[in-house]
Amino acid sequence: MERDKFRLSDGVSLTRYAFACGYLQSAVFGDGNEQRRVQLSQDGCYHIKAMAGSVRVAWYTAASVAEARRKYAGLKKLARKSTAERFAIDAAALFVEPE
Repeated sequence: MERDKFRLSDGVSLTRYAFACGYLQSAVFGDGNEQRRVQLSQDGCYHIKAMAGSVRVAWYTAASVAEARRKYAGLKKLARKSTAERFAIDAAALFVEPE
């Protein structure tokens, strides 16, 4: 069986090669005004974006794919169990480091 250059063995997650080629990974929960979306992409560094409805509520960056996947998974878990309003509040503060 030929190895897929774009997906990891889980069949869902994208490889570093896929990100370098411009692909983005996304997860969508709910619909309409209750839609919550999380996206992971690469443009030099990795970008993890969270949207509630049509509003971007958080935008994180990561230097490594491991850190980016960890943040993506955290936002995805939050989006799955939250309303759009709660997601907007919690996503913005999820990875903020204390001063």
